[in-house]
Amino acid sequence: MWSKGDVAAFGSVYGRGAVVSYYVSGVRFVGRSQIVQEMQSAHACNYTIKRIAPVAVHGQFAATFKTVKGTGACAGPVTFLAVYQIQHGKVVRDWHLLPGTTPPFDQVAPE
Repeated sequence: MWSKGDVAAFGSVYGRGAVVSYYVSGVRFVGRSQIVQEMQSAHACNYTIKRIAPVAVHGQFAATFKTVKGTGACAGPVTFLAVYQIQHGKVVRDWHLLPGTTPPFDQVAPE
């Protein structure tokens, strides 16, 4: 979905009132339409997102490490921990936590 630029399909994994929190920048998006709008902006930076660790699942939570890289003036590469809360088959919360920066990871050195 993401790599093909299909942001609508990407947005469909989120619940209507989903919240995405980027603790790297302090930005927060609420609701599927805001999330899709942000994904469209991010896609303009030619971001590539790669999962670099297996997904761990515990109850209604899933987590994995990812690397994102943009082109030009866009950020990257950045490695972060993505944590998802899932209810009724949809992501309702999505946290992006940056080792070395985001509490409680502010004492952990990034690779």
